[in-house]
Amino acid sequence: MRIVKVDQKSTVTVFGVPFHGIREIKKYAISGEPKDGVYVAEDHEHYPCFDFEDFVNENRYYSNFVFAKSKEQLMTKLAVLKNLRGHCNYQKLNAETPEELSPIMYFEGDTHHPLEIGVCEAVTF
Repeated sequence: MRIVKVDQKSTVTVFGVPFHGIREIKKYAISGEPKDGVYVAEDHEHYPCFDFEDFVNENRYYSNFVFAKSKEQLMTKLAVLKNLRGHCNYQKLNAETPEELSPIMYFEGDTHHPLEIGVCEAVTF
């Protein structure tokens, strides 16, 4: 799977529905509600914590997102995603990611990180 990187604040259109940056993608993943018929799910892992300061203040996650046109399809994709082994920084989007998970995105979790997107027909920038 070919991967492109875009600014995390970029508008990304999935199945014809625009998502305005990582914050809106996360918002719909957390709510479980669709945006104009497009559902989003997140598989994430918390950043590592090494001391008390980290445990108190760390609120970042490594996140993988899948999108679908129905709740049932989304749950199927999420189950497949959760069973994939995460690579460095819990990234599950790579050249070997199954096409059945498309569209899929990865976000490393910090303000300077781009949004990484698996290229497919369902996604435009």
